[in-house]
Amino acid sequence: IEPFKNAKGLKSPYTKFIKDFNLSLLPSNISVRGDLDRSFSKIIYRNDGFESAPNYLKFFTFNRSYNVRWNLTKSLTLEYTARANAVIDEPDSDPEGGYSNVLGRTITASEYRDSVNRNLRNFGRMKNYDQSVTVNYTLPFDKFPATNWVGADYRFTANYGWKAGPVNIPDSKVRPGQTDIADSLDFRNTIMNSRERSITGKVDLVKLYNKVSFLKKINTPPPPKPKNAPKGKPDPADTLPKPPKLLVNLAKILMSVRSANGTLTINDGTILPGFTETPYLFGNSKRTAAPGWGFIFGDQDANIRKRAAENGWLTKSEYLTIPFSQTQTISLTARANVEPNPDIKIQLDIRRESQASYEEIYRYDDALQGYQSLNPSRRGNYRISTVMINTAFNGSNSSVRSEVFEEFERNLVV
Repeated sequence: IEPFKNAKGLKSPYTKFIKDFNLSLLPSNISVRGDLDRSFSKIIYRNDGFESAPNYLKFFTFNRSYNVRWNLTKSLTLEYTARANAVIDEPDSDPEGGYSNVLGRTITASEYRDSVNRNLRNFGRMKNYDQSVTVNYTLPFDKFPATNWVGADYRFTANYGWKAGPVNIPDSKVRPGQTDIADSLDFRNTIMNSRERSITGKVDLVKLYNKVSFLKKINTPPPPKPKNAPKGKPDPADTLPKPPKLLVNLAKILMSVRSANGTLTINDGTILPGFTETPYLFGNSKRTAAPGWGFIFGDQDANIRKRAAENGWLTKSEYLTIPFSQTQTISLTARANVEPNPDIKIQLDIRRESQASYEEIYRYDDALQGYQSLNPSRRGNYRISTVMINTAFNGSNSSVRSEVFEEFERNLVV
């Protein structure tokens, strides 16, 4: 919808942002896909009257994918993608009926089919689930004459993932009153999220300089006249007084930076093991709406582990050793093109990156009747580009000492 596209009263460049207003009320693409994959084999070894017990190989999966793309405006787009991998569990017996070790009794073929159909109607047992939401926005600097020399794009991406742990089947041989170690080794599921925010900017300084008529003439000199051009009336432009050459050269030096661009990216991520809930709609569980919209859309609140413990979303296994962790990476890159004169072109690059991470074992302590943090640790690294012109041509001399290192030695505490 472009209500002002043909408005005759909006021809001024100062009303371009109104004339270019647009909106889309419907998604441009919606896709839903489901794949059912089932295989079954039964092997019995026979030899000279010997017949082995049947060996079954069952494989039944139900994978789904969802995608929505919506161009809300020409400069604002939204995309949602989700993938779910599920297993349709089958009883551990023959489909025609037989003894089930898990149930401890014989089941009929009808019960077998009912079990499979019931699991199929429930879309199976979730194994992996991940989704992402991406928003791209082009800032409207080009809609205003004062800022049409600047371009910028903002991008936001939120990822959420859920990964199931192994199926916990306690040992049926445990005697009454005896503790089954398998119950304590049920580490349940792991959830994770990540968030990426980036802004990319570009500056066309030549377009900025050309907003001044004097500088525009310097940037766009008149084409040279042909040598054999017929003589006629002098060009009026040739009769105008020319600015001093020193002033022109000074202006060229000031305009030597022709363009610049840069990107700032911030990546954050959180991993929380021992999660007991299962995703239902958009990653939230059906019973408790866990872990909540904040975590699903990339929120990096470190208290998510404590809130999950308070709400009963975490396992109470005392053997959990998978750490709760959070990471952050900040990256800045920039580039500038400098032309002191048409024969010399210089490209300047700037890079800066820092990484930080924190992790700890967050698990239940039966003696304290609560959760506690164990073995907290922090790590990080830092990289930055630097200008080495001052020392690039110095001779190698092993006797030269670093002032920074000497200061470190003076402050060193043994």
